[in-house]
Amino acid sequence: MSMREPVSLGQLLMIADEEGEWDSLLEKRLRSSRPAGVLLSGRSIPTPEATRVLLHRIGRALEFPIFLALDAEEADALLPRFFPSLPQPSQAVAKGHAAVKKLGEIVGSALALSGFNLILGPVLDLGMYPVKPFQFQFEFGSDPARVAEYGGAIVEGLRRSRVLSCPRHFPGLASVQSDAYSTMAVSAKSMAALWREDLLPFRRVLPKAPMVLVSTGAYKAYDFDSLRPAVFSSAIVQGLLRTKLLYTGVAVADLRQLGGVVSIGDLAEAGLKALQAGCDLLIIPSGERCVESVLREIKLNLDSAKVSADRIEQALKRIQHCRKGLVCPTGRMRNRDLEQLVKKCIEFNRETQ
Repeated sequence: MSMREPVSLGQLLMIADEEGEWDSLLEKRLRSSRPAGVLLSGRSIPTPEATRVLLHRIGRALEFPIFLALDAEEADALLPRFFPSLPQPSQAVAKGHAAVKKLGEIVGSALALSGFNLILGPVLDLGMYPVKPFQFQFEFGSDPARVAEYGGAIVEGLRRSRVLSCPRHFPGLASVQSDAYSTMAVSAKSMAALWREDLLPFRRVLPKAPMVLVSTGAYKAYDFDSLRPAVFSSAIVQGLLRTKLLYTGVAVADLRQLGGVVSIGDLAEAGLKALQAGCDLLIIPSGERCVESVLREIKLNLDSAKVSADRIEQALKRIQHCRKGLVCPTGRMRNRDLEQLVKKCIEFNRETQ
């Protein structure tokens, strides 16, 4: 396998930075691990200007463009505080597909203005969450066709603002319930019901989306004899996502969401399992020991029964293809860009009244 160690292997990782601050430790971690991206926690950052400066420094630490990501839940907390003129999602939904697409474009503009190029959303689960007054997780109820239509509109709108999307949580969390006898959440829904209901939004939206976040729930329909989280299931990632749906984008595994991962060793082993199952990009905590342990475990087991070299090469190629066209944001926010965003918001709010 033609790759330089450990530089290329770092491209399998997105590190989740909870601090929201630039310091020498973060810079050292980026330069040593050389990840494909950083997932930022925006709760501690005071202004969009400060966010853009932070993301500029993160991007500049490496000589290649990386994913600068925000979780949908973080967008709920961050964007209304940064840009109070942003429209209410409920107003857009009431006006239909074109308005929801325009909302996605406006939210994408706000993300891009702050320096982000990726959002972990929209959520395509059916009727999972209570409606909040202000919610950019983009949940659209329990009707599969409605979720598919509006989820696709959001993805299209984000793309117009040059922000990548990562719909979640494949193959759907609506029927997943906590198992009293294990740490796993399990869906007992049949394969036919999943295909007709939970999977419908993914079947329609994924052709438009460059990435997808795989569920950490388990699905009896696909792994009845040996229940495992979807991120560890080759039947779901390789069989359903790749073979049946013919999806060619990046499959993402958020290892922070696995209930059974309680130690750094567990995290490293989980990374191997997710990669071998067919996931490409691993979201892990940014701690130095976490990053080093995961990379060391992958390197030690490369081309073994645990993870094949071909599988790693395939994952790296998908990630590299997805990163094409990304650029590092400048450290300065232009007043003109902010004024244009505010104008768009005002016009949109007027149109959707």
